[in-house]
Parts: sequence; structure tokens; C-alpha cells
Amino acid sequence: MVMQRAFLWASLPVVCIAPLHGVVGRRARTLLWMHVCVVLLMVALYAYARVAYGRNLPDPPADALAATGRERVFDHRGCRVLCYEPLRPAVRRLLVFPGLRVGVRRMMREPCVRLFLEDSQIVCFQVRGIGDSDRMVDLSAASMLEDALGMLPLFDALTSSELPSEFVGYSLGTFVCMQLLANAWRVPSVSSPRRALLVGGMFEGALLPPDFKVLALALEISNAAHVAASSTPLFIVHARDDALIPVDEAVQLHDACRRVGRRAELVVCEGSHNDYALDASLTRRLLS
Repeated sequence: MVMQRAFLWASLPVVCIAPLHGVVGRRARTLLWMHVCVVLLMVALYAYARVAYGRNLPDPPADALAATGRERVFDHRGCRVLCYEPLRPAVRRLLVFPGLRVGVRRMMREPCVRLFLEDSQIVCFQVRGIGDSDRMVDLSAASMLEDALGMLPLFDALTSSELPSEFVGYSLGTFVCMQLLANAWRVPSVSSPRRALLVGGMFEGALLPPDFKVLALALEISNAAHVAASSTPLFIVHARDDALIPVDEAVQLHDACRRVGRRAELVVCEGSHNDYALDASLTRRLLS
């Protein structure tokens, strides 16, 4: 979607200016060169963003989860997927949505997922366009929704449908999660989760740092439009000192849920975006 818009934006001025070549001569050539330079600059910035924000942080060792369960990693429809089975009998199943630059193995070590490792079946996937998934896909809200909808049948196939299901989204994954909840009716064969845990998520993105605000606008990332489209209860957790996605974004999301009558709870924990802590009290509530 981003590349389609860029191609349209790059082509239209050429179509409009080219016929003027015989009329205004040098001025038309100057305008065309200026436009070409701007287009090349935008392409370079887009390529830089794909590399800088699309590359995963280092993963933990492959056997990091061996003490609590078994994992296997594979690709499904271009998405990198991790399937986890605990050694103990499972009491729930989780569909997990990682954040930007967080691979599926690294996501399993995030505090919001680590507390579930003892007794949960988990399917964690990374959308196409970033990380270890198919990087040739033009990342957009539409592509993320397509990936998430395609993951629901796989989630049902890899886990026990007799177990209650929950969704867990972190950072960018909160948007993928919210968008899926709003469109889950498209896959009626999969039951709705009893709860969605959103950690370090945004609302409209108005309070993000400039570079991430531009990225959110370009990819059409906003949870505002999805608040009223689902009734799944939300448990929102946000770090007090989060400088990447300020805690006020979580407050806005919580307030929006209250305005439309959607059940939501907000808990502010200590820490930052990439280094937050879930205390014993919060952990007990999430496991209940």
C-alpha cells in the first residue's frame, strides 16, 4: 500500500509536467529534476526505515524455553511462527502478537508472555514485511490484517479448542491484535478470546516521537477505529516511563473503551517500553 501510493505520487507530477516541456523548456526540466530528486530521497528514506525498523533484535538461544516446554519454529504463508507446548498440562491457549523488531523467540521472553509459559499453549507469529518473515511484502495495515486472519485457523489447529483462548499484543502487536478482534467475524469457525492483554500499546499515535508518528501515519496504524468494533474485554498494561509510546496513549485507549461501553482495565507498571516489570499482584491477576 505504501509503495502503491508512492508510485502514484511519483508518476502524477511527471505526467503533468512532461507536456510543458515544449512550452516552458528549461523550467519544465528543472521541475522534473527537482521531482526526481525528491522521489529518490523518499525512496532512500523508505529503504532506511525498512532496514532500521524491520530488522529484529538478537534472539535468545534456541533452547531458552527447554525448562518449561517444547517449541518449534516454522513459516506459514510468509509469517514466521513459533508454536509452544508446556511440559505441564495447559489451562489456556494464547495467540501472541510481537512488537516491532521483536522476533517470535524474543517475544516468548517478554514479561507479558513469560508468566504464561508454565501452563499455556502458545502460538506466536510475526507479520510479513518485518523481521524473519517475508520481507518482500509491503507492510501496511491491510497486510497485517490479512496475516492475522490467516493465523486464526492455524491457531485453532495447533492448540486445543477445549481450552479458553486469550490474545496477547505487545507494542505494534497491540494494533495487529485490535484489528484482528474487530475483524474476527470473518473467520466464524474460531471462537472469540475471553480477553486481550495489550502491553505498551498506542491509541491514535498523536503522542509518539516524530519518526514513529510518521511511520504510524504511513502504515495507517491506529487503534481508535477498532475500539467499538469488538466486545472482547481488554487488559491494558503500560510502563510508567515509556518514552516511545507515552502512557497517556494507554489512558486515551482506556477512556475510549469506557465511552463505548467496552470492558477495559488499565494498569500502569514500573519501567520503560523495552524494560518493564510485572509485580506479583499483577501477575496473579493475569494468571487468574
